[in-house]
Amino acid sequence: MTVGDPDDHDDDREIPAEYMPTAMAGAQALLDHLQRMDEIHAAFAANALSPDALKPVTAAMAALPDANKMASTLGAGLLSLANVSKMITDSLANLDWAKTLSDRLVQLGAFSDTFVRAVIAQSDNWRGWPADRPIVDVIEELAQAGYPVCWVPRHEVILALYDADPTKRPTVLVEHQISILNDCMPVLDEVTDPTLTGLRDALYRANAAFLSGHIWAAQSLAAGIIDTALRAAFSHLEKFTYGKAVTEVKKTTDASIADYRQAATYWPLVKALTSFWPGDPIPMTFNRHASAHAVSSAQYNDANAIVAIMLATSMLRELQQNLTDAGEDEQLVA
Repeated sequence: MTVGDPDDHDDDREIPAEYMPTAMAGAQALLDHLQRMDEIHAAFAANALSPDALKPVTAAMAALPDANKMASTLGAGLLSLANVSKMITDSLANLDWAKTLSDRLVQLGAFSDTFVRAVIAQSDNWRGWPADRPIVDVIEELAQAGYPVCWVPRHEVILALYDADPTKRPTVLVEHQISILNDCMPVLDEVTDPTLTGLRDALYRANAAFLSGHIWAAQSLAAGIIDTALRAAFSHLEKFTYGKAVTEVKKTTDASIADYRQAATYWPLVKALTSFWPGDPIPMTFNRHASAHAVSSAQYNDANAIVAIMLATSMLRELQQNLTDAGEDEQLVA
């Protein structure tokens, strides 16, 4: 039995007898899974939905398989799930938990909505996200394509990038350059830890250089800030290399909700750190190595400079958040 377009399902169909054992086992497993969702949902109901209120439930969220995929999958397919639950109810009417399963699948919609709102609450620029747009799908496609989406830019720009043909996304960045750079400034103002303020001030200068028309200078400075921030972000590595950093980032593609924003912050690095050696074709998209070792109009342009400034801003703000969270944890222990 597959879940596709809701119109493809006939409500009068029954599950073939040979599939009954599998259907029964799967339904029971789903009931068990929904019990854990009840616990998480109750925890959310008892707290205001804010980043701090998320902390008591992150452990339970992390235990859910593929949690970061759940919201978009369930949110987009609730009508299909309703049809499936009716088929199960009709086909397994002799089982005392069939009606319960049907009811619980309706509750699943409420949980999916809670999950989506929990994701949105993690980053200020995601607040106000339209309810009819699948945030997880959007964030993952753009971030893994090399576009920063955490902390900056505003969600309207993120959606404009997502809706555009991939080949036209650099044009979208240039069209929204003023709003993007304006978004970066208040985010940088929140970077206050003494270990980061030097990089923050340098990024202020990169932003100002771009607005003054010095695009190449802005990109070069932002690329250097990314490199320095990268080493701070991955200081736990025994010996830092770009390859090790990329490997660490790739491990987070199935991050739990507890680590979702941090993981998504660094996903663009996989694209930005694509291997480049002198003599290789110069990449047209932002590349840290090409910015350092292949200064040319192929690499240096308005769109790449904007990506570099956004990525540096996103990384510094995430590093600040990590330091803030660590300080709060130390205070709780004390």
